[in-house]
Amino acid sequence: MLALGLAVIILGRVLGLISLYMIGTAAIVLVGAAVAWVRLHRFELVATRILRPARVEMGSAATVELLVSNYGIRRSPVLLASDPLDGGRRVAAFALAPLQPGEMGKATYRVPTERRGIQWVGPLDLELRDPFGVASMHVRAAETSRLTVLPRIERVPPPPAGLGSHPDSGLHQPTLRGRRGEDFYSLRPYTVGDDLRRVHWPSTARLDELMIRQDERPRQDQVTVLLDRRRAVHDRATLELAVSAAASIVASVAWRGRGLVRLVDTSGTDTGYGIGAAHADRIMDRLAQVAGDGPSSWTPGLHRIRSQPGAGVLVFVTTEAAGDSEVEGLEHLHPRFSPITVMVDGPEGTSAAGQAGEGRPRVVRCGQGRPFRDAWAAAVGEGRAVAPGWRPHLARPKNAGGHR
Repeated sequence: MLALGLAVIILGRVLGLISLYMIGTAAIVLVGAAVAWVRLHRFELVATRILRPARVEMGSAATVELLVSNYGIRRSPVLLASDPLDGGRRVAAFALAPLQPGEMGKATYRVPTERRGIQWVGPLDLELRDPFGVASMHVRAAETSRLTVLPRIERVPPPPAGLGSHPDSGLHQPTLRGRRGEDFYSLRPYTVGDDLRRVHWPSTARLDELMIRQDERPRQDQVTVLLDRRRAVHDRATLELAVSAAASIVASVAWRGRGLVRLVDTSGTDTGYGIGAAHADRIMDRLAQVAGDGPSSWTPGLHRIRSQPGAGVLVFVTTEAAGDSEVEGLEHLHPRFSPITVMVDGPEGTSAAGQAGEGRPRVVRCGQGRPFRDAWAAAVGEGRAVAPGWRPHLARPKNAGGHR
């Protein structure tokens, strides 16, 4: 506008036209008036963003609620609000009506959850424009908020009990320390981290040393899920199927509350054994960020399983591209593990299960023509209970405070 005003004034000088002088001067005055208008219309707003929920299963509904309060002593002007989401590919934009002092405005919109992973919502931008749209001022009203889109979880029965299902399974895990058993088992010296409520005071007084009552632990099944995330064996569709299958198996074990579950991927990442919903939530957060960019070899993951203590059931989630030699390589883990292989891109109509002999991997084939839920139930779910709508813990709404 300034350049146009100066150009028109120069043109009026060359042509000797008073009207062009007036138009050019009006353009320059308009710019000055617009800047002054924006500067003088100050506002004091505080914005808060609430995610409902902050952790959501893929494909489920998630909403963002924006609360904007006027903390100033005069009415706020009309503002344009924009809140980017989905990595900036989409923007929620709306006009914010004037707010009286102490008044609060609210806006709600839905967030797309078709893609698994971590989404950053925000930052919220408030824009003030003059009536002619010549000058504007931007204010960051709220920082970014994190939305975790978890993999899709299907209701499936838990894996059958494996070779590691004995009373002391998983006792080396710190997450189990302090859990009460069923019957008295023995006494042992106190170690740092033990629950003082388990101190056996008569024995402590007699031996002059803190002694801990050790109860017999309930039966603990151990399940290890080995997820194949190699770039060479996956495309986008099969990776999503594999992650969903792994999440469903973890959820089925966590629902029982008495099974130890662990996630290992072919790159060597290991969550360790744990029990209950809190541990399952940590695994789900890890699965939400899994990408098919792992190394071409599955040796790091296999070495991790061999070198760490544990037994029970080993579920290898992969595709047909993994090759027969790798699937048969699971036989070498017998008798520590009972192997099950899940092929997430098996053709329609393929037999769902097979076991040639002791130590041979049981193969579960699924894909677009045969859902994982049906294939898994046919292979390992005979007579096993299915979780009644088990879902990961959805974190309470997270607030992203704003600025004045």
